Amino acid sequence: WINLDDNFYKIGSVIEGIQSKLVDGIALLLLQKSEGKGLGLGGGFSEHLASLYLTIDFNRLTVRKLKEWKDINTNGKVFGFEINNGGANFHNIRPLIKCPECHGYGKVKGIDCDNCNGSGWADTSVY
Repeated sequence: WINLDDNFYKIGSVIEGIQSKLVDGIALLLLQKSEGKGLGLGGGFSEHLASLYLTIDFNRLTVRKLKEWKDINTNGKVFGFEINNGGANFHNIRPLIKCPECHGYGKVKGIDCDNCNGSGWADTSVY
């Protein structure tokens, strides 16, 4: 648990401190993300030093940043998923696209989009 009180900008120095202690392996840091925000607490300060930065919203995972990739650049890609086995497994992972009906807004003429159920996202397998 990392408690920064209201000094969220300090996350960068915390990440640097953790990285400096690594000899082998990886450090997995999970940051709370405010609803509707694209980044975890600390904003760009948390993304800057990350080798891999993922954000998770309800049934949706976004690859915000992957520094080193091979063959396929997944930066900016969005994936849908379900969680099963009592919350222990990601299941049915699939690529998503912005809904072609509402263009990712989730609404058409102020009403939830029927095509994406108001999420703004659609399975690529349908299109």
